Amino acid sequence: MPPEKFIPPRQPEPPQIKLVSEEGVDFIKARWVIPETYDNKVGFIYDQEKQTHMITHYSVYLQGGYPSPDVNEHEELKENVPQVRDYKTTPKNGSNVAKFEGLVPGRYYHCILKAFSAAGESPWSWPSDVVRAPPGAPDAAAEVHVVGTTSTSITVTWPSPSGNGECITSFYLRCREVRVLQGWLDGQPADPDHSGPTAGQYAEIDEWWAPVAINFCDAASEQAEGTSEQRKLLARRASVLGGVKHTHVIKGLQPASYYELEVVSENSVGLSGPTLSGEVRTRSTKPGPPGSCVGVGDATINSVKFAWKAASYTGGEDILGYEVRWIPNAVGKPAPTSLDALLDDSAVRIIVGPDCHELVAEGLHPGDAAIPVVRAWTEVSHGDWCRLPADAELEDLSALPDMPAETSIPPLLERTPAEDHRLYSLKASWTCPDLMGRPIQYFKLRLFRADTEEEIEAIRAAGKVLPPPAADEAPCEFTIEKPPNRDWVMGEMIEMHGLHKALTPGTPYVVYVRATSSVGDAKGWGVASLPQTAPPDYPSKPDKPTCPWQWPTALEVHWKEPWLKGSELKTQVPHDVAHKTFGERQIHVDGMEYATTYYFRVRVQNAVGWSEWSDISEGFMTGACRPAPPKRPVLEHVDMEQLVFRWNQPNSHGSAIDKYEVFLADQERVAKVPQLVEDLNNCENDQEQKELLEALPCKDFHSINVEEFANRAEPDHIFEGLLGGLQYAVAVRAHNFEGWSDWSPALDDIVSPAAPPEESPSPWMLEATKDTLRVGFSVPYDNGDRITQAEVCWFRISGPMERHIALGGKVTAPTSASSKEDEEGYVTVDVPDTVERAKPEEYGGSWEALLTGLAPGTEYEVQVACINSHGNGPYSIGMRMVCCAGIPDMPGRIRHAIPAAQTRVAKPQQFQRVISDMSQGNLSDLEAPPTPRSSMDDGSEKGELAVEEDMALSLPAPSAVQSGAVFFKRTQKLEAPEVGQTT
Repeated sequence: MPPEKFIPPRQPEPPQIKLVSEEGVDFIKARWVIPETYDNKVGFIYDQEKQTHMITHYSVYLQGGYPSPDVNEHEELKENVPQVRDYKTTPKNGSNVAKFEGLVPGRYYHCILKAFSAAGESPWSWPSDVVRAPPGAPDAAAEVHVVGTTSTSITVTWPSPSGNGECITSFYLRCREVRVLQGWLDGQPADPDHSGPTAGQYAEIDEWWAPVAINFCDAASEQAEGTSEQRKLLARRASVLGGVKHTHVIKGLQPASYYELEVVSENSVGLSGPTLSGEVRTRSTKPGPPGSCVGVGDATINSVKFAWKAASYTGGEDILGYEVRWIPNAVGKPAPTSLDALLDDSAVRIIVGPDCHELVAEGLHPGDAAIPVVRAWTEVSHGDWCRLPADAELEDLSALPDMPAETSIPPLLERTPAEDHRLYSLKASWTCPDLMGRPIQYFKLRLFRADTEEEIEAIRAAGKVLPPPAADEAPCEFTIEKPPNRDWVMGEMIEMHGLHKALTPGTPYVVYVRATSSVGDAKGWGVASLPQTAPPDYPSKPDKPTCPWQWPTALEVHWKEPWLKGSELKTQVPHDVAHKTFGERQIHVDGMEYATTYYFRVRVQNAVGWSEWSDISEGFMTGACRPAPPKRPVLEHVDMEQLVFRWNQPNSHGSAIDKYEVFLADQERVAKVPQLVEDLNNCENDQEQKELLEALPCKDFHSINVEEFANRAEPDHIFEGLLGGLQYAVAVRAHNFEGWSDWSPALDDIVSPAAPPEESPSPWMLEATKDTLRVGFSVPYDNGDRITQAEVCWFRISGPMERHIALGGKVTAPTSASSKEDEEGYVTVDVPDTVERAKPEEYGGSWEALLTGLAPGTEYEVQVACINSHGNGPYSIGMRMVCCAGIPDMPGRIRHAIPAAQTRVAKPQQFQRVISDMSQGNLSDLEAPPTPRSSMDDGSEKGELAVEEDMALSLPAPSAVQSGAVFFKRTQKLEAPEVGQTT
């Protein structure tokens, strides 16, 4: 019978373990006793209270570690270990054995056991006794890791491996040279002059250095904390278990070279296997210095070429370029022995590429030497500077001598005390320039006129006589030789006196200086001095006087001021009238005999003295002459309609003034009036003046007799028909028996005020519908203020009903009375700034307006007026426009017609109406049907209408139909029916 209960096995006793060594292999053998009750003869004993099922198999678990198995460095589980039994189910305890191989050296192990039956599993047994595996040689380090490099050292770290039961006592670290960059001497890179041909190249070495012993305990104890005993205990444990990080620095290596590192661990059992780092490269270092600079010829007056050997030791990186510094060294000065001057900011610094090994030092003074130094640079850093050149090498590094330098400091041209009748003299002084290696033999001086356009215009504007043109005057040149007993030195001040005698009086001059040596002249004249005016001289001889105005007992004598040669005029004196000042260069001489001839001459005086007398003038006879020109007119009033101005009566010069002439100019012609007046006054005859006035042309020209003036002492005049916002100018001249005066100065600053716009041009129709008109219009001149709006108004002229009645028709249906809104109206539209403004007396751009609410077929008169900020302008001339035709009205009553046999034929009557085809509409081309009339519409006794049978209908032209016109045509005679007659 099957068991009624399921009782799992009881907990086994701890197994017995034993360390066994066979043929050099260590393993642990575990034995145990079955945890059940049995009989050796009967076998398994069933006990319903204790055990119900036989044990079938076991699980054995081995655990090891250091310093106890609980550390669990090594574990192994063997499952399904069978329980051997005989045929009687008696267990065989001798077969309960488990074998564990692959032990970790030096670890402590114990074992536990669990039994299984069909009823379940037992708890794990208690651990067995502890046994220790025999110790072994340490493991190899897991890795050798490079944590840092310099150009001469490598820093490596490695974790300590397991000591396999014994403490690791030390490590052995050794280094293998793989490839070494040559050219490193005594801890410094070698220069090309002191290194072999293989410098900068790699050499294959492949040699191991002697190993370096590194004590483990010292390194481990340094990482521990606590007492000395605690640190030693920790060091011992770490040396067995491993995991301590070790660091070591290998020094004395060469830059940019390749090495390989090896680490071996050691304990009391023996050595571990080696652990390699792989190839490691030390860091690159700075490159070596290039060769010293030497001159290579091709020197010029401002430059010298030098070259250097490339740096042979690159430090492990490519040369990226060279830094070159050089300073000039004057002739005769020893070569510097320190780099201080070359490292100063004043030194020339140039960067060149790696393939450039020569350079030209430019900007040298002739004869000076260049002191260069060079260094290479890579991505790492700059190298050392090359060697400085020695004194014996300066000759090859020097530039060639040259001609003297130009004067860089402006010479000084200054006044000195007078040496003759002129007010002062002139002296030039300058600084001796750079000699360029050769003594200066002489200097040349050149003086040039320095008149500016502004100064010439100022003299001309003041009415003065200009000096002779500078272009007609050759430069003045002087030479000064060097002293006989010495040479000039650079920076010496040199002077030259008495330069004024050959210069044009009263005009400015500048001086240039140029040095000459045995090599030649300086390349240029250098910088100019500041301008200085040549001393003035006596004035030039005046021209003969003239007499433009005469009186019966007086003469007005004029003369022209001569060239004053640099000094202002003191007095201007006609003959017999000495020591007087006449600022206007004229004199009125009274008290003369009538009809007598007189002669004059003149001379002038400036600060230097008197000029020569002019030649004697022509003879001037006393008597009347043409009037003096009027003075500039005065504006009295100006508005948009008229301009009022007046002027003072000019001097009549002995003959009464009988009339005046005035002209008016406008718009852009105003700017031409001042020149026109000057040209008119220079004309020889009236025909020339007429041609000039017509060429302008004038807006208006009037001739006025003096009898027309209310006040002859202050005549005035009015010009009408002006426009707003425009410029105007007027001028006047007088006439007497001797002729016309000159024209007065122009009054040319008149501007008329702005006003409402001018009258608009007539509008035109753009498009017509049955109840709208689209109207176009152009803007007129706005009188100086932009047009902003336009007002378009309309007036009803006639419609279809008026034409219907005028042709004899009658109203068959009542119509509503027309209102004022139906008879007229207006619309205001804004005129944008984009519409072109009109010029005076012209029309500008166009715009449009839409008239709405109109009647079909009705004729309207349309006008337009433009508006600006000053108000509305006048309305334009009206233009008639017709709306398109609309749908006809409903017919009247239907009447009975008379048979055709009873009708009598009358002569046809045709009615025609002439219309203005002003429409631009786009209606269809449908023909207009004939319009019938009722017999009641006629005024005759019987209401008869005469028709002409078989007569073709005459329809209006399509254009008239499109315009909205209505035409009528009689068709037949209608008669009222008799009583009782039916139709």
